Amino acid sequence: MTCGRGRRAGAPVRRLRAACLILLLAGCGGGPRPIQPVRRPAPPSAPAHAGRHFYVSPRGAADAPGTRARPWDIASALAGRHDVRPGDTIWLRGGVYRHPDRRNTSEGWTVHLNGAADAPITVRACRDERVTLDGGLSVGRHATAGFVWLWGLELITSDRESRALEPAQNAGWPTGPRGGVEVRNAPGCRLINLIVHGTNGGVALWKGAEGCELYGCLIYGNGYRASDRNHVHGIYTQNRVGRRFISDCIITTPYGDGQLPLQAYGSPRAWVNGYTVCGNILYAPSQRKERLLVGGQRDGGVDNAVTGNYCYNVGIQLGYSGLGNRHGAVADNVVFRGRITVQNYLDALLARNTVVDGRIRADGCGAVTERANRVYSASSPPALPLVRVLPNRYEPDRANVVIFNWRRQASVQVDASSLLRSGDRYALLSPESFHGKPILAGAYAGAPISVPMSGEFVAFVLMRGDRGRAPSGSVAPAG
Repeated sequence: MTCGRGRRAGAPVRRLRAACLILLLAGCGGGPRPIQPVRRPAPPSAPAHAGRHFYVSPRGAADAPGTRARPWDIASALAGRHDVRPGDTIWLRGGVYRHPDRRNTSEGWTVHLNGAADAPITVRACRDERVTLDGGLSVGRHATAGFVWLWGLELITSDRESRALEPAQNAGWPTGPRGGVEVRNAPGCRLINLIVHGTNGGVALWKGAEGCELYGCLIYGNGYRASDRNHVHGIYTQNRVGRRFISDCIITTPYGDGQLPLQAYGSPRAWVNGYTVCGNILYAPSQRKERLLVGGQRDGGVDNAVTGNYCYNVGIQLGYSGLGNRHGAVADNVVFRGRITVQNYLDALLARNTVVDGRIRADGCGAVTERANRVYSASSPPALPLVRVLPNRYEPDRANVVIFNWRRQASVQVDASSLLRSGDRYALLSPESFHGKPILAGAYAGAPISVPMSGEFVAFVLMRGDRGRAPSGSVAPAG
């Protein structure tokens, strides 16, 4: 999941390539057109056909019937060895599922389930139960898979090395399996509210994951260090056709220097098309040129939009060395201590972005529509903190919270009325310790919640209900 940058073509060669692409696109009707807003996928609805419910536990067996009393084992359930049909749900009971293959070449559990567009197969954690998969998931790698929703699972690599690997050219993967989630040839999948941390792999979505959505995931602490640079991004992805949605996640990387929170990128033979990256919160411990990157070395990328994201010490870059990209949009983002760059696009929208201690620029572009962008210096930031409460589309008792405390106030008021009603219990959680002790908890009195602050940025997950109760969307039926 790490790619070299490659050598850029010289200026004359690049100008010739750009001119050829412009003529080609003009001849085939692919020239500039108005940028249209991209809609997110529709909220989840009940499957067209009522499905059955099966159960898996760390102590289950392949020859069991898959009931709550006699659950399956995880390997046989995910590999499709049972009669699981479109619309069915596989509930994972709480506990740690440790994959037996601990080699650094291990792919973890293979997922070869096949749902349908109107009746996905759902694999999710039971209510009130923490499900930890130690070893990773590989979806559609060796056999067909598709329309599978993976929901509310925690993924780790417990035996991952934290020391730097030497020498870099022989580093390979460190000790322990890759971990994380990799989606290969599996269309229509959704990765929902996963927690991916401390793995050697992070999240990888390849071109065969057509129509895939990554939503509401908490991704942090992944990757490893080596002497050449640090390896593995929070998300690494490529896409050729259709839309690829990455939205409402909270993402950070531990090391920087080669690691990015989100990288949609590839060589001259790879595609970076059809991305909608929206509503995510991305941050880094310090300014180390971290970026949200959507762009690669292939010419002619098309229809990519980066909208409504919140970035701290993380910049946004749309486009890379590939020329002749079309129909791009960077809009409604907030970047604190970073910059926004649009590069090598024939036509792009650059609108309503807010940048504090950074800049906005377009390089090597054609028709760029710039509208209502705001740039503040580090010495003169906005007067008031910026606070956003972002409800979770899949779980109604959950929201992400982001606070830009530009002037380092001692406390900031958070209006949680979009999620809470007077008398509701709530918990404010660190995205890097979702199952740990709440940062703040209590009963909502109807007024804004006063959140103590010690710095200029913070992200939380806000949960309605007593801590320890899962969101109402994750109730497993009896049986």
